[in-house]
Amino acid sequence: MNKRTAHVKRIRVNSIAYSSIFDIGDVKVATPISHAIAVQRQGGVKSDTGFDFGQFDIFAREANTLPDNETVRQEHIHHNRHIYVNNVNVTGITASSFVQIGSLRHLEAESRIKHIRITEEGTK
Repeated sequence: MNKRTAHVKRIRVNSIAYSSIFDIGDVKVATPISHAIAVQRQGGVKSDTGFDFGQFDIFAREANTLPDNETVRQEHIHHNRHIYVNNVNVTGITASSFVQIGSLRHLEAESRIKHIRITEEGTK
């Protein structure tokens, strides 16, 4: 991959969380991974009970990926060794997401989230 220089005039990112990446420049390999358990309990969360990734098969299953049964031979010719960016405004980057200004050779990102809602009995 030919190295290039990125010139960014203005960029505003409000928040980055949970194994996410913001990158200016070229990257060979990026593998952000995020596993999350989100618990929402009516009346507040009590700390006496816990949750473990092993309790839920979503974290043990093999990820559904696209088949890699075709090799594509490609060549990139960058006519300019510079990347010019005027203005970027990002509200949020989360759960193994990737925002980049530049080239990326290989990206393998994974995020698995189990959201649990616990409501009081008798409520609708």
